[in-house]
Amino acid sequence: NLAAKITAINSDIRNYISSNIPDSDLAPGGADHLISASFLYVNAEQLVTALADKGYSVDSGSACSAANMQPSHVLAALGLLTQGNIRLTIHHATTFDDVKAFLEILSQTVTECRGAK
Repeated sequence: NLAAKITAINSDIRNYISSNIPDSDLAPGGADHLISASFLYVNAEQLVTALADKGYSVDSGSACSAANMQPSHVLAALGLLTQGNIRLTIHHATTFDDVKAFLEILSQTVTECRGAK
């Protein structure tokens, strides 16, 4: 079942980020195929660019207007981190192996971005 797979992948991503990337926040709930994660001491644009250079496409900025790369007023209102915010979309073709590889790269890239400050 596709919905169950996407829910399980969402859970895996949330658990990995919470357990393995310090100073991170995950926005609660929402659609299972979307995840908003923020990383303290990380520039979102730098993170998006670094992940793109490694073959991964993520978005940043406000969900209402990603073009301006501004922090999300919704995250701020929820009391969540607005620094280093990325939005992940789980597509129907996403596999658990894809996610595992991405999460290892994400963790490494967040560490690199933090070291570049």
